[in-house]
Amino acid sequence: MPTQTTITPDTIIQNSDTVSFLYSNNLDTTLHNIPIDTVNNNWLFIISFAAIFLIVLGKNFAPTRFKTIIRSVVSFYQLENLAKEKNVFSHGTSISLILSTILAGSILAYQINFIVNGVSYQNSILPYFDILKFALAISLFWILKSIIIRLIGFLFLAKYSSRLQLLNIFTINIIGSMVIIAIIPLSIYTEKIFLTWISLAFVLVLYIYRLIRGFINGVKENRFSFVYIILYLCTLEIVPAIIIVKFVINNSSAI
Repeated sequence: MPTQTTITPDTIIQNSDTVSFLYSNNLDTTLHNIPIDTVNNNWLFIISFAAIFLIVLGKNFAPTRFKTIIRSVVSFYQLENLAKEKNVFSHGTSISLILSTILAGSILAYQINFIVNGVSYQNSILPYFDILKFALAISLFWILKSIIIRLIGFLFLAKYSSRLQLLNIFTINIIGSMVIIAIIPLSIYTEKIFLTWISLAFVLVLYIYRLIRGFINGVKENRFSFVYIILYLCTLEIVPAIIIVKFVINNSSAI
């Protein structure tokens, strides 16, 4: 004779707890499998829009200078023209592009940090603190690097060469920031992590190109010895890059 199941309030509560437990576990798994916390990603739109706005603003400040900056990525002649300008880094175009680069680098660092550490936010304001943290780290790093490059140029009587090196870094970083701004938001909103790796790969290619071009520029100038150029590339380019990667991997947000 088949047994009858008696439905009591206790049974309903137990079943509800089971469903709630399974649902919450599934939700947690889903959140950690996507490239970013899509529940609270309005901050990304704001930061991406701000970076794009800064690029447009930089172009409107001086369209001709903006074109020269972009062309100097592949043209040494255009790079030299920029180096001859006294206020190249203090001009409105350069300042806007530098700020845009910092924002783009912060977005990329945040995204990689999330993929590696799997941080899920319960408050929409918390991602801003991570972005601010990465932006400050990137800003301090470039300020320190610029000071060291200028100091080296002063000590070795090669101010023009150090200026070329700074411009080489500046112009190529701008192209990298444009790629990041275009791909990372798409990666987040479509939940396609491979797009993040594509943007990172492109940035690494630009980084290698920057090293090669910096080496060639140094050889062309004939101001530095071959050993010094290798030492410079290792201490101010390769080692800092390793430190940054290690920082991003080890620095998970404390929520």
